Amino acid sequence: SSFTLVNLFSGPDGNLPFYIRLPAGQSVSPGVYRADSPLKVKWFYSVPAVAIVGIGAFFESPGFKRGVLGIGFNWGSGADSLGSLSITVLPDCRILAQDVNFGTAAFASKLEPVQSSMGIRCSVNTPYYVSLNNGLSPQNGNQRAMKSQTGN
Repeated sequence: SSFTLVNLFSGPDGNLPFYIRLPAGQSVSPGVYRADSPLKVKWFYSVPAVAIVGIGAFFESPGFKRGVLGIGFNWGSGADSLGSLSITVLPDCRILAQDVNFGTAAFASKLEPVQSSMGIRCSVNTPYYVSLNNGLSPQNGNQRAMKSQTGN
């Protein structure tokens, strides 16, 4: 098969991805959202089928006029293409926890008690559950503790 610009899009019946960016901070429930009306795209093109130095046979959008040396050039009316538009919003949660600094002391019993908070933000209508377990280095069976570089 021959290579043409159309091959860049996986052939004449291939897919060309469109990317849409939604503004941050939107409050949208997870789910699939579909547009009420189809997405309309107007294509303007002139792709060579067989051509050398701009002379030859071309696949062109309706009304395209090549002109001579740029004089009389016109993209024409283009070709309409309709497609469906859907967006999938996934459930998501973000956890924000502050660093904890116990300070410096010669003995653990001399460290100041520290309190901290954590925030959780989930997409609208996303159920969530928060719990803290005994961690990776529990002391006395059920007390959360830090682990030093040399051991417990």
